Formats: sequence, structure tokens, C-alpha cells
Amino acid sequence: MTTVHAYAAQKAWWQLEKFDYELWDIWYDQVDIAVEFCGICHSDLSMINNERGMTQYPFVPWHEIIWTVESMWKWVKHLEIWQKVWVWRFSGSCHVCDQCVSWDQNLCNKWEWTIVWRHGWFANKVRVQDKWTFALPENIDASSAWPLFCWGATVFTPFVINNIKPTDKVWIIWIGWLWHMAILFANARGCEVTAFSTTPDKEQEAKELWAHHFVATKNNPQAFEGLAWTFDMILSTVNVPLDRNSYMQLLAPKGKLHSVWAQWDIAVNGFWMIMWQKSVWGSPVWNIGTTRKMIEFVARHNLKPMVEQYKIADINKAIKRLADWTPRYRVVLDCR
Repeated sequence: MTTVHAYAAQKAWWQLEKFDYELWDIWYDQVDIAVEFCGICHSDLSMINNERGMTQYPFVPWHEIIWTVESMWKWVKHLEIWQKVWVWRFSGSCHVCDQCVSWDQNLCNKWEWTIVWRHGWFANKVRVQDKWTFALPENIDASSAWPLFCWGATVFTPFVINNIKPTDKVWIIWIGWLWHMAILFANARGCEVTAFSTTPDKEQEAKELWAHHFVATKNNPQAFEGLAWTFDMILSTVNVPLDRNSYMQLLAPKGKLHSVWAQWDIAVNGFWMIMWQKSVWGSPVWNIGTTRKMIEFVARHNLKPMVEQYKIADINKAIKRLADWTPRYRVVLDCR
């Protein structure tokens, strides 16, 4: 058996404490990996506090990680010992259903989520299925690349499934973690990028992230003036209710209003959808194929997320900062 040294919550709304647990002997399709860098996001907070009603305590949170292969079964051929690899929120699936064999493993109804009914990544090592573990390109900085496997892939997917072209105009809603990666992707793809916020204080930051235009709506009734029938995709990264009909007016014919944050009761004008083929889309957690393409894209364009780094011993300090919505833009734990 192998002892894992981790940090766990013993109950909801509780600070994380040191926690050890045991792993049985490694199985034929599994890989044990030494964690180097691990991300934190609001999904961790939600699970720590059992907001989804499926947390089992003691609970070791998770998130996207970069790590080094420590041990594996001899039949695993696509990885090497001491190789740097990446894994994200899934740690296993059946690999035989229609979804898995179609490269839609994220839609498998037997997938294993890294923090549901198992311990997550806030530890010195973890065990995952080998087919959910992939080599990290050498030209990607491991200390800042880990947000790519959650937030990065989340906002990369809409560009792929909506077939967004370099000549397209893209509007990105809300200043935040997803927003900053979406701007980087849209610009590197060659799109004309408009960033949105309620207040004007983020304009300089948006321009530094390569947004071509910036729109602030607070005390600005003319904010949308002259923008109707303009955008090929409006990408919403916001977790609050939106007046979607206002944004539907801004879409060009065949334009897509795409959301990557779950919301209920989405209401839009069906007449605009029928007459001008405007549509409302959403995308779930990404599949392996799209994520691998994203990594190639990031390496080619030398894109780097903005991160704040903390030692694993300061995990509660990092979680408090995240809970206050103050990081710019993602929090990383150095677990070495």
C-alpha cells in the first residue's frame, strides 16, 4: 500500500487540515503521479462546503494539475517514468461506450470525476487512469499552465464547436478568470475582440490582454449603440442572470450566443432565431481531443494565464483569497 499526504476538510465550512490516506496496489490501467502544481477554483469551494450535496468527508479537494509520473503498470506505453504530464477534472471513464469511442469521453455516463466519491489533488500524489493522463509539451511553463486544463479548455471549446474563423468578431462578457483566457484565445485565433464589463476600470487590463475594443455599461445607456448585427459569437462567462435578448440583437445572422456557465430558465426571442438563424449554445466540460488541440494552440502562440502562486502549506490563505473573489486571475498551489 502507498501512503498519500494530503489536505482535507473534515466538514463543511471548515479549514483544510493535514490528512493521510492509503492507496491499494496499482492496477493495470493506472498511473501514480507526484503532484507539482495544483489549481484552486470555486468548484473546490462549492465541494468543500457541500453546496452540491454530494461531498463525502473527510474531503480532499482537487483541481487541474501538473505532475511527474512516479509509477505505472508495465503495459502503459504512452508515458514514461519522471515525465511531466497533465490531468484535469476527470480521472477515468469506460472507454467502450459510443461517447468514449467518439472522443466524447466527457459525456460518458460512467466517468469518474476526480472529487466525487474519491479524494482529489490537494496532496503529494494521486492515482488516475492512464488514458486520462498526457505528456505536457516541453515549451509550456508548468508553473502557470495548469489553469489551461479547466478554465482554458472551457473557453477554448466554444471557438472549436462554433467554427469561429480568424475573420470573425467576438464579444466576451464579464471580467474574470474565464474572461481573461477567452480574450487571449480569441486574439491569437485572429478574431476582432470586444471585451465587456459593467464598469470602465478594467479597460486598460482588457487592452493589455489584447482586446481590440472595450464596452462598459454602468451609467451608459448608449453602450450598445451601433453594435447591432455585429458579432459572430458572444461568449458569456458570467454566473449571473443576463438579458439575453439584448445580446441576441447584437449577433449577426447565424451568430451564436454561447454560455459556459450553467444558468436556469434561459429565455430568448424565438423569432430572431428562426428568421436570422441566431442560436443559443452551451458547452460542458471539454473532451480529451479538444483539450489536446488547445495545448498545441497554447504552445504555438506562447500563451500564459495570469496566476498567483502559494505554497501548499498556505492552502487556507489561498482559499480565503479565492472566496473573496480577489485573485488575478487563478490561484496555484506549489505542492513540491
